[in-house]
Amino acid sequence: MKRILISTALALGLCMSVGCKTVTAPTAPQTLAPGYINGQDQTMGKVLAGVHAYIAKMQAQISDNTFTPSATDKQALNALIATADAAYQTYNSYHAGAATEAAAQTAVNTAYAQQQAVSASTGVK
Repeated sequence: MKRILISTALALGLCMSVGCKTVTAPTAPQTLAPGYINGQDQTMGKVLAGVHAYIAKMQAQISDNTFTPSATDKQALNALIATADAAYQTYNSYHAGAATEAAAQTAVNTAYAQQQAVSASTGVK
């Protein structure tokens, strides 16, 4: 009897230590907004939209006389607009199959970095 009790206790202890793996619900893949090829494309589109919004904000503040740019600021803003235009062209070429994702990513990264630099130098966020 003692042997059965010890065997049962050991078997129960072994079963408790092995246990079952905790099951978690699978993570649903992120759904893409209409018109995007993949997640990277969607991210690039959002970044370009942010750059465009920043340029529009700067232009509005200049028009409203709430921000008076220096000559250096104007030069930087004009350079940003040119870089953003080039990034849009490369991004649209990517959608048309005429440019690679890497080329589009590089153009978008350049526009974003330049927007961050203009923001830092002008103080306009």
